[in-house]
Amino acid sequence: LYAKDFSKKQTALFELHSQRGDAKILRSTYGYSLDRENNRLVPNPETAPYVQIIYRWFLMGCGCREIIRRLNLLGVMTPFCYKATKEEGKPVPETDQWRSDRVKTILCNQTYAGDTVYGKRRKILYKDQPMYHTKREDWIIHRNTHEPLIPREEFEQVREIIDEKAAFLKQRKEELQEYRERFHDSFPQKVKCMECGNTMVYNRYSYTRYQNGVQGANYLCCSDDVHTGCRQKVNEDFLRVAVMDQICALAVHVCSRKKILGQIKAGSSDKGALAVLQRKIQHIHYELSETSRRSTGLYEDFAAGVLEMDEYREFKEHYILEKQRLQEELQLAEEEKRVLEKSLERVLTLENHLEECLEDKSFNQTLVDELIDSIIVSKSGKMEIRMKCADVIRKMNILLEEGEKNGK
Repeated sequence: LYAKDFSKKQTALFELHSQRGDAKILRSTYGYSLDRENNRLVPNPETAPYVQIIYRWFLMGCGCREIIRRLNLLGVMTPFCYKATKEEGKPVPETDQWRSDRVKTILCNQTYAGDTVYGKRRKILYKDQPMYHTKREDWIIHRNTHEPLIPREEFEQVREIIDEKAAFLKQRKEELQEYRERFHDSFPQKVKCMECGNTMVYNRYSYTRYQNGVQGANYLCCSDDVHTGCRQKVNEDFLRVAVMDQICALAVHVCSRKKILGQIKAGSSDKGALAVLQRKIQHIHYELSETSRRSTGLYEDFAAGVLEMDEYREFKEHYILEKQRLQEELQLAEEEKRVLEKSLERVLTLENHLEECLEDKSFNQTLVDELIDSIIVSKSGKMEIRMKCADVIRKMNILLEEGEKNGK
């Protein structure tokens, strides 16, 4: 409670300082260096020119993807890479690259117009909620607090272009909401291109540019900020049919063995690994009881003069070690039995989910979400459907094979 009250006081103090404009600046912004002594941002001669050229390219009509291409061509370090390399001396992962969101963040940052902005994100401490982004009208803005990198007129022009584009996309999304609901992605982030390794994008299409609505949907291997796509397409309806065929085949395979698996789980079958383990556990229990009985009889033999002291100690140590060995074997066997029973339970649970496919073979989104891990397609027509339950099916086949071997 004390920590929470302290955090509230700290937050209140920060808001007071931010309203006055004298809050302590905690970190620098890409394009600037932080003068901690004067609590002020100053232009960084190494990165400031790249911020300025990004704005210049955008106003010339370049989109974010074209700006990324040019930055990569020039070998410009990303903001994260520059900070890690120049300021912190940390290694940078190979996956760190320029992306559209990074370019857009620079284009929308009012700091480059010479202003200091507070309150972009807030946290409701008394509800233990994470930080959230606030609306622009709720920001606390202090103008002309440091040297601008971008003239204010150019910054406002860029903001206007971005706002107009966002409003257009929002309006377009509302207009097409009916078609988005009718043509929804059945395999989100699951369709992969075999040639490129890219995740294929769900693409709604119309032969008349949406004048008569959306006619269909496909998955397209297209380029993004990082990868280059090969532009192969695969029809969504084709994938839905192919995937449900695989699920139905899996249902037939699993459900046909329901009776045998049920017998193995119930212990009524004398075949299979579970029956072998049960017999092994019973035998270990028998050997443990025999070892305990013999160990108990040692003292009686020693007292009756049958055994000498050295013999008594030797036999006693032997039985102690034997009992430890048997207890370890018993623990391993019981653990193996628990794992096996859990595998059987997973198989039978899967069978219950798949049983409905035998009656209704229409597309079932719930089963697709539960069972399909990924769908890898090729331009040549090859397709690989990977199941989330592959390990369960593999274990089931092993159980059945062991049952057949033991039966023979």
